[in-house]
Order: sequence, then structure tokens, then C-alpha cells
Amino acid sequence: MKPNITILKTQFRFRFIIHIFSILLFIFVFDNHLSAQYIREWAKQFGGDMADYAYTAIQDKDGRLVFAGKVVKRQTDTWVVVTDTKGQEIWGKTYSDSYLSGAQQIIETSDGNYLLAGFVQKRKRDRNLNGYLMKISKQGKPLWQKRYGGNADDALTDVVEMPDGGFMAVGYSYSNEDEEKTFWVVKTDKSGNLRKEKFFGDTEEDAANALIRTSDNAYIAVGYASSGAGKNMRLIKFDENCETIWDMPSEYSDIREIHDLIELPDSTVAAIGTERIKGLDYDAFVMRFTLAGDTIFDRTYGYGTWEEATCITKTFDGNIAIGGYEKTESGAFSDFWMRKTDYYGKELYYDVYRRKTIDYPESIIELSDNGILLTGHTWHIQQGWDYAVLKYKDANKTDIRFQIPQTSEASTTLQAYSIKACITSFAQPVRADVIADGIIQISDAYSPLTMSEPDCMYPVLAETKLKPGKNIITVAVKDKRGNIVTAERIINYIPPTEMSW
Repeated sequence: MKPNITILKTQFRFRFIIHIFSILLFIFVFDNHLSAQYIREWAKQFGGDMADYAYTAIQDKDGRLVFAGKVVKRQTDTWVVVTDTKGQEIWGKTYSDSYLSGAQQIIETSDGNYLLAGFVQKRKRDRNLNGYLMKISKQGKPLWQKRYGGNADDALTDVVEMPDGGFMAVGYSYSNEDEEKTFWVVKTDKSGNLRKEKFFGDTEEDAANALIRTSDNAYIAVGYASSGAGKNMRLIKFDENCETIWDMPSEYSDIREIHDLIELPDSTVAAIGTERIKGLDYDAFVMRFTLAGDTIFDRTYGYGTWEEATCITKTFDGNIAIGGYEKTESGAFSDFWMRKTDYYGKELYYDVYRRKTIDYPESIIELSDNGILLTGHTWHIQQGWDYAVLKYKDANKTDIRFQIPQTSEASTTLQAYSIKACITSFAQPVRADVIADGIIQISDAYSPLTMSEPDCMYPVLAETKLKPGKNIITVAVKDKRGNIVTAERIINYIPPTEMSW
């Protein structure tokens, strides 16, 4: 008996539709799982009618955000901007005592100040750049500035503080015997006085892009080495005397360059960069290796599109976040992207911030609220180049919403005020305090064993007495991560005897 071809075709179509539906459902669920990691919270631009480029950002011990780069006017000056955690500017200063200067890196020093690393041309007639370190106070006051290099172009791209308070910096230098671009290391004391410099270069062009101090009291610098049309990644580990421990050059058929690296809690190192193989578009890559220089994994992203990875940071949960950019199909625009990956580079989150602009990220950091901050520069036809900052909020972060009252300010004639709030959180809270005008009225208001609300997993129910006039009622919630989040309401208490008709 021959099979019924019509029935078989119908069954095949049905199974095919079910299969496709299953794939789409998986993609939908998986995509929502990825998108649940972070939420874009705010984006800011800083700059005027000149060209402004941001290359680095940190969050200092006071919680402030600090950005550094350069501003191009009649001359090029170093520009530092300090904001609060919402991106509201606190102060901004340009440093224009030179003909040309710019900051490539900023760090907070152990004495509570800031240190900038970059390039400087003191006078127009000098006609060459030097590397420079400049220390400034938390208020932006210059404390000292030192220049390094010779009579050719030199620049510093990264710097770390040493245990003795001195500094180790890396970059590139043409001021060497061969007068070729060379991987350059500079060691100074705590006042910026040069103690040692060393050149690591055996190809036509070498440069260092980033530096870390490792947990085994050594240093790893990364960048590239170039010969002919090719550009290969280069990793060098050296001790505090700038003596080589190991040197890891690599050979690729076209281009591969490392832009940034970090050491992770398990004493391995993650590095990111950009590669192009056999003339195809650029792709982003992440690799992980041991402190001995042994590769754990090497993974590439962006096949079929132009993507470059420029910066990396570690996250509170032991994973990594990578910043980069993606070019549009026409090549006219580029967009910030952010990826979060696990130990082996598996993608946990991916987001592209699409705009009709040219955007290049240069720095990525995790903030004290577990959010992610991407910093770089952006170009728009009507505005030119500006500092660009994009803030992501951790979607799993503790948050609070008041159920009563709904408005941020209300009035009442009742002295006893009942507080009813709901903690919306993926992380279980451990305590909630009710504070009135800065004084704790009720501790541990959150008690999941004795309270239950049908529409709220973590309720806060409490009662406090109001004073006549304005009262600021605050609920402060602490979760298991140690994060403390607050929400407040203003309640105006009008005693009945004061009411007039």
C-alpha cells in the first residue's frame, strides 16, 4: 500500500510549522532572558561648539563620575568633567598651559586625588608630542605635571599606581634608536619623577594600549605589533623593574589588536580587541588566559557585521561586560553596544544603542549600584563631536514603590501616618527602616513571616507620628548584596485646630 502523499505533505508542513514556532518561542524567551539583565537608564552628552573627545571614566570613592579626554579649540586642551551618579555636572575644567594636550586615562590615587595620563606638546615650535602624567585634586586644581620622552612623538595610554605610591605607565614612543613606533613603559616615583623607561619593540610598529597590575605583583601590558600590512596582538608581562617575564606575540593573516584587559577574581585575565581576517569586516573578540600566559579560550563576535570591542570591565557576579561599537550597513553611522558574557565568553546580554550618529565608546565601568557606564564620543552633523555617556541600570536591582500615597507630596490631618510600601526586587531584602526627617522611627519594618499582601511579595507596613508642617518620610531597604536603596515622600501634617474654612 502506497503512502498518501497529501497526508505526508500535510504532516510535514504541520511539523515544520511546529518546529519553526518552537525556534521562535525559544528565541523570544532567550532574548527576553538576555534583555532582563540591564535597562538603559540615561544618556548624556557634554561639550559645546568645539570638538570634544572622552577617552576614560571612573567612579571615585565619593561615588562621583569623572570623565577625561580633550577639547579641540584654537588649540587642544585636556578636559575633565565631574558629575553625580545621574550625570548632572558638578564641575568641568580645561587645562590649557600647553599648546596641545589630551588625557587617555584617569585614575584615583591612594591619597584621594586624580592622576591623568596622556600626551602633551608644550609649545607650538616643539613640533613633537611627549607623554605626560598630571596630578590634580578632587576639585580639579593642578598639583604637578611631568613630561616623558624625547624629540619625537611619544604618548602614554594607561597608568596604574604601584604599592609604593609610584606609577607605572605604558604607551608608544618614536624616541628610540630606530626612530620607529615602539611599545613603551615608564616607571616613576609618587611625584612623577622618572625612575626607569623601557622599549619593547622588534617590529616596524609596536604600541601599548592598556596596562594592569596583577595579583602576583607583576604587570601585563597589551597592544599590537605590526609588520608590513599585518597587525598582530601583543601581550607582555614584566616585573616592577620592567624586566620581561613573558612576551606573547601572535601571528594572524591580517589584523588583530588588543585594546583593553582586566584581571578577574580567579587570577585569570580577560582581554578584548578587534580582528580582521582575510579582508573581511572587523569583528570583536574576547580571550581569557592565565597569569602564566596560557590561553583558556578565544571567542569572536560579529560575523557578517562590522563590530569592534574597545573596553572591558568585571561585574559583581564574576562575569565580564564589554563595550564596543557596530557600524551600520551603509557605514555612515556607528552605534554603542554592550555585551555581558560568562567565564567562557557565552553571551548573557547584548544591547545596541542605535542612533543616527557616529558613536565610539572608549571606556566601560561597573558602578557601585551594579549598573554599567559606557563612555566615549559622539558626532552629529548639527553638533559636532561631544563626550557621550550611556548608563545602564541593573534590572535585578532592589527598587521601591509606594502604594499609598501615589503622589510624592501629600497633606493629612491625621498625626498617625500609616506607611504602606512595596519592595520590587529580584534580590530578597534583608531589612527595611522607616525614617522621618533623618531619624529612624521603625527598624526592620520588613517582616516576611508576619506580613502578607496579595499583590506584593515584599511589603513594608509601618506607622509613625508626624510633626506639624513638612515631614520627609523615607523607607531605606537593604538587600542581600549589601545594596541600600531609598524612596521618600513628603507629608504635610495640618493639625485640625489649624484648619480654616
